[in-house]
Order: sequence, then C-alpha cells, then structure tokens
Amino acid sequence: MATTIMDRTRFSSSFQENLADIRCFRAHVINKLICELHILPPALEDAIIQRCPSHMSFSKSCSVKCLKGLVIICNLNNMKPRSISVDITHMWNESDRHVSLLVELSKCQSIDWIWIAPEDNKQLKQCLLQLRLGQADCIQNVKIKKSESIREIAARDLRFGDELRGLHLQGFDKIQESSVYDLCKMVDSLDQLNAFSLWYRYDNTLTKDGIDKLEAYLMQKQDEMILMYGSTRLPDGEDK
Repeated sequence: MATTIMDRTRFSSSFQENLADIRCFRAHVINKLICELHILPPALEDAIIQRCPSHMSFSKSCSVKCLKGLVIICNLNNMKPRSISVDITHMWNESDRHVSLLVELSKCQSIDWIWIAPEDNKQLKQCLLQLRLGQADCIQNVKIKKSESIREIAARDLRFGDELRGLHLQGFDKIQESSVYDLCKMVDSLDQLNAFSLWYRYDNTLTKDGIDKLEAYLMQKQDEMILMYGSTRLPDGEDK
C-alpha cells in the first residue's frame, strides 16, 4: 500500500527534478496526507525515507500543510542528515502565513541547502534573521537568487551566523573589484565556510580580475576552501 501511494503521488526525486512550473506540486499530496495522520504507519514511514526527494520546491499556491508535512518528514527518526534541499524562492513573499513553519524547518538536521529569493534588502535581512541561517542549530548552506525587483545587494547586507558552510549567489549584476574586499571581509568572518559559489557564466557576477582576487584570498584563508563555479569557463571564453 505504501509503495502504491508513493507511485500514484509521484513522490520521488526523479519526478521533483523534472518539474518546471511553480504550481503546488502533485508530490505534496504526501505532505498533506501526513498532516492528517495522528500516527505514521511504520511501512509508510520507511517508504517515505527510502523515496524522499533530495530537492523539494514550494510555490505561492502551496498550503500550510505542504510545509508542515515536510517538517514532519524531516524529523523522522531515520531520515538522513543534510539529505534534502528546499526551494522557497517562489513563496518567501507569502511567508507571513508560513514563517513559524519555516523557522521550524530551518532547525531540521535533514535540510542541506535552502534557496531564497528576497524581493529587496529589507526582506533579505528579515529572512536571514528569522531563519537564523548559518547558526550552529540551523541551516548552514544557503543559495540566494536575485528576484526581478531586488536591487544589488552589498556584501555588508549578507549577515549570517558564524557556522555558515556554503553560500551561493545567483543572478546578481556584475560585482566590480571594489566590492571584492567586502566579500572577502564577509567570508573571513565565517570560519566554517567551505564552499562559496558564484554563477557567472550567464550573469557575469564577478569580473575576471575579481574572480582571481577572491579565489586567491579564499585559498590563502583556508586550504580546504572550495570555490565552486557555475561553469568551468570564464565569461571571455578563457579556461579557468
């Protein structure tokens, strides 16, 4: 029965990865079902853990039960730590009715990365403050995607806890060399950071000189630091 439920609701990583729209996903049926159960049958719990998607997305049309169900899933006893990434880029501006669940979700050890897309600096600061991103007991890997309405974010506005381990910036305008110092200063305050990424292939987030300076700084700061790129090619076509 548990397998049948998984199949009919398409609760699996392969289905989640192929979703391109932002509607409330069919796989969220499982989330809503869990909320209605007072006791989760062991067979269903095992099936959920075995087939749980590694990535879950939420949209403006998602209900409170969509998130509440995920919180329950993430807190299952045998759920692997840092095994699920969550995308709330399409729902953060609707978060007033979800904020308590998002805060609860941010404390789940099963969450690896979280995607956010604040519409302005005020919303970004609110998100970082409420979710306590980068704190020891909260999500430590963060991806920030620039929304259409947000202006450029200064490095000084990115306030994380000292336990932030991964930071990914996507879609921002080109950051000139003058801003690299601010980025370095921010990274230097995050002792545990071991992954920093900038997707420049499509949006030229950093200039070539900026990339070279930042990479040199990171390598000097920490030998095991991983500087990830969206592509192995620089914008001008020169191999990195």
